[in-house]
Amino acid sequence: MSPLKTITFEELRERNENALTRVNYTPEGDFSVLTAYQRRRVQQLLTDRAHLEDLASTQNQRESYGIEHWHSQFVRLRDTGTHPDSTLEGDELRQRIWDAVPNSRFRRFQEAFCHPHQFIAPPFKIHEGNRVEFTGNPDFNTISLEPCLVSADRIPEKLAEDLGLVELEESDRSHPYERLKKKAELHAIARLKKIWESAVPLQRGHHRILAIQRTPAAALCATFQKRVFRTSENIPRSKSIQQRDRPARQTAGRIAAAEYSDRP
Repeated sequence: MSPLKTITFEELRERNENALTRVNYTPEGDFSVLTAYQRRRVQQLLTDRAHLEDLASTQNQRESYGIEHWHSQFVRLRDTGTHPDSTLEGDELRQRIWDAVPNSRFRRFQEAFCHPHQFIAPPFKIHEGNRVEFTGNPDFNTISLEPCLVSADRIPEKLAEDLGLVELEESDRSHPYERLKKKAELHAIARLKKIWESAVPLQRGHHRILAIQRTPAAALCATFQKRVFRTSENIPRSKSIQQRDRPARQTAGRIAAAEYSDRP
C-alpha cells in the first residue's frame, strides 16, 4: 500500500477557490443571478472554507498555552514589521531576527513542523548594526516547545502514525481533510512536542540527527530496530518569514532518528 500524500492547507484552499469559480461565484458578483443549485453550492463551499481556516489556525495552541502568557514570552515574527532600533523593515527584519536564533532544538523543530509565517522567538533587543540580542540569553536547546505554533499539514501521515500521534482508519485514506483534522487535535500536537523535547542529538552540538527516547515500559514492548527519519531534501530554507511553503516529507519508526539539513 503506497504511503498517504500529505495535503497542505494551501492545496485545499486552491481546490475550494476552483470549485467556487466553476459555479460562477465571485465575491463582488451578484449572488441573486445564480441558480438555486449554484447558491446552495456556494453556501456549502464558503462553509467548508470557514472550517478549513479554523483548522489551519494556531489560535487553539496559544489558548492552550495561555494567550497573555504566550504574548509576554514570545514574538511571532510575522507580527514584527518594524522596530524602533532597527534600520530594517518587513521581511529583512524578520529574517534578521530568525537568523539570530541559533542552530538548536527550538529552531529545528519549527523549521520542520511550523510554517515560516508562524515562526516565533523570545523577546529581543536590537543594537547598533541591527544586531539581535534575545532577552535573558535563553538556552534554545532546553526552551519548551509548547509555545511553538505547529501546523497539521507540516506533519506527514507516516510520521503521525509511527509516533502514535493519531490512529488513521481505512476510511481516512480517501479523505485528506479528515486526516488533517486528526493531526490538528491539541493532544496530537502536544504529543509531538513532548516527543521532540525528549529527543537527544546523536552527535553533541549538532541537531541534524536526533534519537527519539522511549519510556522504559514502552521500550519493553518495542522491537529494537532503528529506522531513519530523513528530512534532508525536504525542509526548505525560507526566503520569507511570511511565506507559506510545502510540508516536509518524512518517514519514521517508533524508535527513530531525525536528520535535518540547511540546504535550500
